[in-house]
Amino acid sequence: YIIVAVDYFSKWTEAMPTLYEDGHTVAQFLFNHVISRFGVPQAIVTDHGKHFHNHMMTELTTQLGL
Repeated sequence: YIIVAVDYFSKWTEAMPTLYEDGHTVAQFLFNHVISRFGVPQAIVTDHGKHFHNHMMTELTTQLGL
């Protein structure tokens, strides 16, 4: 699997290969590759996959105010 984040305005892309497609992996990617480098995004747009709709992602987005 490959997790990809794209900045809507600049089209800058961050990607990470992974063996798993679960909420923990997605949350780690967002925190380590996006938030820690660029700050908290104003919004996150997803394809509504199960790895984006789970307890860990809900907790992360709530804590970040998204």
